[in-house]
Amino acid sequence: MAFETAHEVANDIVDASLRVHRAFTKIPCNKLLLYIFISPVLQRGVREASHSLHLSSRRRWIQRRRLERWKKSKPSKKSPR
Repeated sequence: MAFETAHEVANDIVDASLRVHRAFTKIPCNKLLLYIFISPVLQRGVREASHSLHLSSRRRWIQRRRLERWKKSKPSKKSPR
């Protein structure tokens, strides 16, 4: 799913870049050439986004574990006899 989304974003960016390029220059340029230049940038962006998502989910997991440990270590209040 993430790959499909990244691929769609890449195609949208390439199409937009191609339209801008054609509007401002007379130099011939094709979609494949633009895709070759833009693709590494998009791959890096997707990789960084997935990495930060992984880190944030790991952080939440660690916080949840700490809370569970704290609850277990906390002395329970027993009724006086």
